[in-house]
Amino acid sequence: MINISDGVRSVRGNRMLAVKPVLKDIFKEKSDYGRRYENWFNDHFCGHIALMRLHDVVRNKLSHVICARNAIYFKRDDWFFFKPLIPNFNDNPAFARSIVQNILQLNQFCRQNKIRLYILEVPRKESVYKELLSNKYGFDEKQFIKVSRVQEGIRSEVRKNHIPWVHPYEALRDAAKRDFVFFKRTWHWTDWGAFVGYRELMKGIRRDYPDMPIASLDDYCQSQNRLIRDDWSRNYYPGYLYRFCNLEKAPHDAFITYYDHKNADKMSVRVGKFTKDFAYPEGKYKILLVGTSQSENLLQFLPYSGAQMKYIRLNTGWIKATDEFKIFKLHKRDILAFKPDILILSINTDALPRLRDICASK
Repeated sequence: MINISDGVRSVRGNRMLAVKPVLKDIFKEKSDYGRRYENWFNDHFCGHIALMRLHDVVRNKLSHVICARNAIYFKRDDWFFFKPLIPNFNDNPAFARSIVQNILQLNQFCRQNKIRLYILEVPRKESVYKELLSNKYGFDEKQFIKVSRVQEGIRSEVRKNHIPWVHPYEALRDAAKRDFVFFKRTWHWTDWGAFVGYRELMKGIRRDYPDMPIASLDDYCQSQNRLIRDDWSRNYYPGYLYRFCNLEKAPHDAFITYYDHKNADKMSVRVGKFTKDFAYPEGKYKILLVGTSQSENLLQFLPYSGAQMKYIRLNTGWIKATDEFKIFKLHKRDILAFKPDILILSINTDALPRLRDICASK
């Protein structure tokens, strides 16, 4: 007997499953009804998962390059790269202006409450390693990097309004000659990459707060691991990206260097649902960090500069996706209650379009 599953999403396929068309649709859909019914059956019959697994095993054994919907994996060198998710700003200048206006509105709110605003933009891994993509693997740079003139225009316009915007692209490119600044198997930066970004960020902050402490690598113990540490729990794990190409859970083929502060026992940490609060007796000022998952490895360094620091995670998975970047709607009370001296908005380049929502109230 054929067993039809009632699943709605394929975890292994990383997509929504086809929906069964109802019988009355045959009169509306006509010729398309048969195709839709076949798609539903192919997605739900009992041997579907087994065939997918067999397909993945054969493909992963025979292929050196594995392409997924938005990613590409070079098996021989264990590198994952992602296609850009940002829209084409050049075709929509009004969209770019709305981003600038929201940042200016956030800055006005900060000034009214005696808070200094800084923006840290983490470049795309693909742009930092663009020679690897184009020279070694022969892929069109524009397909994966998609540099937009309007992106730089947004940064320039914000800086004209005396809002520090830190974009450590060149620093990361130079640091990549020494060690991995991004993990091979994720889009997140490593501890070393996050330290480089932290150092560039602190250069800007020290202009306004010259007595702000800056962590040095001499303050850290170093270790190496083939597993990844970049998520909310701060535990080592194989990484999530094997799901994009249905790979087995395997560690990196190279060792990654990790940095842990020698005075970590002096750091007080309280973890909430989407917040982390830090207190460090040797720091100064109150820092509020609002950012995406790229911020996790930044937490190895930034809390050691502040006497108190609150971190608010934007893309949590617990909040409706369309609301994640609505800082005023979700976190305005938290900001006013914490009363920080410094607010750092930390985003990755792919999240830049979502800054048009930061001051939305609904």
